[in-house]
Amino acid sequence: MQQAEKMRCALRTAFFQVDVRRLLFLYLQRMILVAKENQRIDRVDYLPVILFYSLSSEYIDNDISKEKLLASIVKSARELMYNKYRSRKVLELLGELAKSIPIEIRMIKKELEAFILK
Repeated sequence: MQQAEKMRCALRTAFFQVDVRRLLFLYLQRMILVAKENQRIDRVDYLPVILFYSLSSEYIDNDISKEKLLASIVKSARELMYNKYRSRKVLELLGELAKSIPIEIRMIKKELEAFILK
């Protein structure tokens, strides 16, 4: 009986170690993607897709507050709203995010209304 319990403990430990490795890998991948996107900020075709999704996932995981989510997305989006093409693309991106966090996206869109070119 002790042998079976030791085996279960070893398997449980191995499972959690794999889980931690996977989580660390995913976290590092996300940081790498955000860093790569930051290198593209000055490009004409830049849209903060990875940043918006990253902020949304951090908010859903309770890693950041609603205020931080709203402030960060509004700040990034506001700079892009003076261009019709970018403005339309940002609104499309926000529409995609609204599937996960609809109330927050409505609040963001409301704050951005004054900057949207028609």
